[in-house]
Amino acid sequence: MERFWEHCIFKYLRAEPEDHYFLLTEPPLNTPENREYTAEIMFETFNVPGLYIAVQAVLALAASWQSRDVSERSLTGLVIDSGDGVTHCIPLADGYVIGSCIKHIPIAGRDITTFIQAKEFQKYDTEPTKWIKRYNSTNNITKQPFSVDVGYERFLGPEIFFHPEFANPDYTTPLSETVDSIIQQCPIDVRRGLYNNVVLSGGSTMFKDFGRRLQRDLKRTVDQRLKLSEEWSGGRIKPKPIDVQVISHRMQRYAVWFGGSMLGSTGEFYQVAHSKADYLEKGPGICRHNAVFGMMMELQDVYYNKQEYIETASGNKVSRQSTLCGSQNIVLNGKTIIMVGCIVRGDLANIRIGQYCVIGSRSVIRPPFKKFSKGVAFFPLFIGDHVMIEEDSIINAAQIGSYVHIGKKCVIGRRSVLKECCYIADNTVLPPETVVPPFAVVAGCPGKVRKLG
Repeated sequence: MERFWEHCIFKYLRAEPEDHYFLLTEPPLNTPENREYTAEIMFETFNVPGLYIAVQAVLALAASWQSRDVSERSLTGLVIDSGDGVTHCIPLADGYVIGSCIKHIPIAGRDITTFIQAKEFQKYDTEPTKWIKRYNSTNNITKQPFSVDVGYERFLGPEIFFHPEFANPDYTTPLSETVDSIIQQCPIDVRRGLYNNVVLSGGSTMFKDFGRRLQRDLKRTVDQRLKLSEEWSGGRIKPKPIDVQVISHRMQRYAVWFGGSMLGSTGEFYQVAHSKADYLEKGPGICRHNAVFGMMMELQDVYYNKQEYIETASGNKVSRQSTLCGSQNIVLNGKTIIMVGCIVRGDLANIRIGQYCVIGSRSVIRPPFKKFSKGVAFFPLFIGDHVMIEEDSIINAAQIGSYVHIGKKCVIGRRSVLKECCYIADNTVLPPETVVPPFAVVAGCPGKVRKLG
């Protein structure tokens, strides 16, 4: 990869990397280790002054903006990126990729090409090109010219997006149903925004009226669900209509490049890009997160004495002065730090903690419970990836999503659910069975949502 970049920079761009900031794009769900390796090459080998690694779907979404008014632009939407090899459907909420809902479809431009070639050349036609649109010839008896229009055969190629069984009998879910199922799996707060901003990207979405066909099928699926909801309620519930909008634009074939061009031409690009000084101070880990994502990613470095911690094979670091009760029921997925004085009650129920989590000093992780007439029952506790729990906090939640920040001296009530990308301020007391929506800021006693989005 290093030689490939060297070839591109010096032979094709003909640029000195030391004089330019670099913007690189990455596919969805790219690993943090790849980002760090990229940062090491760019800063150490090419000595670039600044680097920003952007998600391709975010740039494609930005390329679809049609208004100069900033208030009318949105970073919430679903990007359908279809190239030659694979088609990805990526939902985004306020610039965040909802990684758990990403799906890929094994139908793309290469499958359409193979399908068309099979239709053309497996009939032993001496001149296959004349069958593509129209066949013109002369009647042998009357000597009158005539033409034969080719009908549905012209549309069978891109039709495999909506009827995949034509080309792949192992995959039969149409694109519209896939998009609908992805949006239904996303948090309920962002579903209307996703339906209203479905963005096409990639060369395989350039077929004529592709967006109109997808919008019609998706709208039909949504309307059928709303109608069934009204029927099942006996007419008592009348759902509000959902606006479905599929965005097609002139630059969708090069949407990622165009979005990157828009970002690179703004002054904000130099503010969010990681500088060489930051790299030398903090190391390649600065590229694990986008600086533009705000306070939840601004975590300070924590220094520790290696002799005071036990490090596992998967990179977990557990303080020798912490207490893990029922360790056989505690699962640490990797790169998680449990600091001094923590108590993790795995003896009550299963506890699963994701990757890159930090449990602050003197915090207590306890599975939720519920009282019954015959006793008390404890339930499992699940914590997602990239969760920061600061010191002196007590956690009794049922589930904590990824990218959650819990401040100092917080109490999370039993059986509470914290969705992805939420922020719990210091000294917050969250009542039992509270559901915190995504991208919410919660503070106070009792805790209330102060800001959403």
